[in-house]
Amino acid sequence: MTLACLYRRTRFDPAMLRRIIQNHAKVIAGDHVYVSLSAMFQNMARADLQRFLASATERRVGAGGFYFHQGEPSTHLYVLTEGEVKLVRTDPDGRSAILGVAVPTEPFGHVGALGGTPRTASAQAVQDSRALAWDSATVLQAMLTDPGLSLNTIRVLAHEMQRERYRAQDLATLPVEQRLARLLLRFARSLGRTTARGGVTVRLALSGQDLADMIGTTPYTVSRILAGWRRAEIADVRREQIVVFDRKRLAAAAGVRRAGAAPAVRRRGPRVDR
Repeated sequence: MTLACLYRRTRFDPAMLRRIIQNHAKVIAGDHVYVSLSAMFQNMARADLQRFLASATERRVGAGGFYFHQGEPSTHLYVLTEGEVKLVRTDPDGRSAILGVAVPTEPFGHVGALGGTPRTASAQAVQDSRALAWDSATVLQAMLTDPGLSLNTIRVLAHEMQRERYRAQDLATLPVEQRLARLLLRFARSLGRTTARGGVTVRLALSGQDLADMIGTTPYTVSRILAGWRRAEIADVRREQIVVFDRKRLAAAAGVRRAGAAPAVRRRGPRVDR
């Protein structure tokens, strides 16, 4: 049996449409839908958006492949339309850390492209992925002629700076179980779909190593914590999805008062727990 869910774009706000795209296994939509819902390009005038789309090129990358590598010149900005892409930074000793995961409608590679700096991380496809790409000069010219695009870009960069600050603070001050709980809560809040039993599922194909890289610990530690949460029916991470059975208890493990709230800012000395 095949079921098709139909949505009229004019009846839903951009946030709702982004969640629809991110939560459905397959989406049939024109490229203008993905770009118009992207945080950087939403609210562009229709004529401007059509011209902007005409200057894009398509990039398809298979699972495990790369859109770009750390250290390369930043020549293009991307908007993901299919799949998942993780941003991975590697230090001189070969240790890797996942800085984030891009899902459809989200831009990636834009910080270096707009700043003209080398890539500070690699963009690797978690699964077969497709993205639209623009060269830096095209995007910068569009920003000069469209104040709304410039304002959107500032907001996107400010949001990413805040997210990176919270991540650094969590790594420096929180025990590993709390860091993992906050990570799963962020995914549930931004990408989650409520189940019939009141839980939340998130379609993300992340391994134990991926999760460990994101919170600065080892896969063994992540596996041990998840085993306990699985037995207690709090949360679980499966092959291609994250399942939160009890948001309130996961929020308690994260040190968050409400399951939908942002993590509170903690002020205390650094703690080492890896």
